[in-house]
Amino acid sequence: DGNIDDIRTELTKQGENCIGFTPINRFSGTFDGQNNKICNLYENVPNGVAGLFGICNGTIKNLGLKNVNITGTSWAGGIVGNSYANITNCFVEGTNILKGPSGKGLIAGIHRNVDIENCYSIGKAISLGTGGFGGIIGQAQDMKIKKCFNIMEIKAEGGAAGIISIYQKNIGVEGLILTIEECYHIGDITGGANSESAGIVGGYAGGIMKNCYSIGNINGKANASGMSGYYSRVDYFNCYSVGEIIGTKNRGAVTAICYGGHILHCFARRGDLGELPEKLELSHIKKYMASTIS
Repeated sequence: DGNIDDIRTELTKQGENCIGFTPINRFSGTFDGQNNKICNLYENVPNGVAGLFGICNGTIKNLGLKNVNITGTSWAGGIVGNSYANITNCFVEGTNILKGPSGKGLIAGIHRNVDIENCYSIGKAISLGTGGFGGIIGQAQDMKIKKCFNIMEIKAEGGAAGIISIYQKNIGVEGLILTIEECYHIGDITGGANSESAGIVGGYAGGIMKNCYSIGNINGKANASGMSGYYSRVDYFNCYSVGEIIGTKNRGAVTAICYGGHILHCFARRGDLGELPEKLELSHIKKYMASTIS
């Protein structure tokens, strides 16, 4: 109801006792950002889910954020905190800070049952609190994510991954899995204690990953890997990992711990990353890997 200056102040105001912007909650319609970008979004939610949208089961598309600073007492996300929404063509850029005890992700804190496609995050991320951080999604349940990428240096107090921190299957729902296709991460990841750190997904229980890659050094205080920290009943096809893997527990180029599943046509390279373009297509990384693996 206010003018544009009032709205801008509400979105970005900060201070010791300031809660900043209040999340848009229980949204079930269609929000088309028309490729606009919201800068310097600030939230400090004292009791609940945090994000531009708190809880959403509608459609969000064509929307960008830059330099978010979001604190929640539950899930925290840039675009959505607790998402049941179809999300397409959304992005987060700049230096971003997410804080909270549960899953944290620059697109969604937790995302359930519907697909995400053509989303990305670029820049730098700092994750505070014990909950895992994902460059796209903090926690996922039974969904498909396709053609999403993260080009970002990530530092986290909990677990951290370039795309999804952790996947937890929806108990009692048969036939649904997490499918990750044509996604990639570029950048160094430093994770915290007692959680998985990985280039694509931290913890992965049941699903398919294909045509994905990670380029960057992974430094985890627990299990660490180029693709996933641990997995159970997951099939990997045509996946690549480039970079050093450092972990205080288990380490692996594709996965640190595995329980069932298959790994087919997957490769890894350790050592100096050399000069790499900011954005790579899968065909580029295949050629790069072929020229460097001895």
